[in-house]
Amino acid sequence: MNMKICLLSASTKNIDWEDYGHPDWFDVTRANHQAYADKWGWDYVSLTISNSNVGDRHPTWLKVRELRRALSIARREGNWDWIVWIDADAGFTNLDVDFTQFLEMAESEHDVVLPKEQPDPNTGQCWTRINTGLMAIRCNSYSEALLDRMWEYPGEFRYDHFHEQSWLDNWFKGDMSRCENLFDKHNEDLNSPVSLGKLLVIPYKLHLLHIQDNMPFVYHAAGSTPTKTERLKRVLCI
Repeated sequence: MNMKICLLSASTKNIDWEDYGHPDWFDVTRANHQAYADKWGWDYVSLTISNSNVGDRHPTWLKVRELRRALSIARREGNWDWIVWIDADAGFTNLDVDFTQFLEMAESEHDVVLPKEQPDPNTGQCWTRINTGLMAIRCNSYSEALLDRMWEYPGEFRYDHFHEQSWLDNWFKGDMSRCENLFDKHNEDLNSPVSLGKLLVIPYKLHLLHIQDNMPFVYHAAGSTPTKTERLKRVLCI
């Protein structure tokens, strides 16, 4: 199956959180993202946008804004079948893992691929059921309508909770009720991808938020902003 895939990442020009300023971790991860895209024949688009362009919501909503724009281009020009988003503070720890295997699994019915949320090692708690640091959307009318609804009706997640991640967590809650592990936010990982209607959920081991000895695919430097770049350099061996 020859799918056309775009890897997309973006950041605001300045990070207001902890008054950090320039997101220097994106200087590190851009090269990593490009290397992964080159290996698997994907397009890579990385964007740095003005903070004011995110609008009246938390800056993490920029991923919804940019996914909508990329999806509109794909629908108009037919250049991509899937768009895979990766957060600017996340990088591929193993370039040899082919993510298209999950898109091929999804090809028959799923339109969104998301990883299960990794539990907080300090509390053992999963704050949401899924995580949007790594996500894939099929370029079709369903995804377009979903992203439009997210952007136009952010509700309580405009600034509160985990923003767009909590929005999707709530949106797919009914589907995830069919998987006890996800719905009850168990700290055990999934053994394999779980098919839930339009959603395919992959194990959190493929998108780790905390450093451990084995980092199979993606490390997402969540948490403390001042240490993001240092942690990414350490994990990515830069």
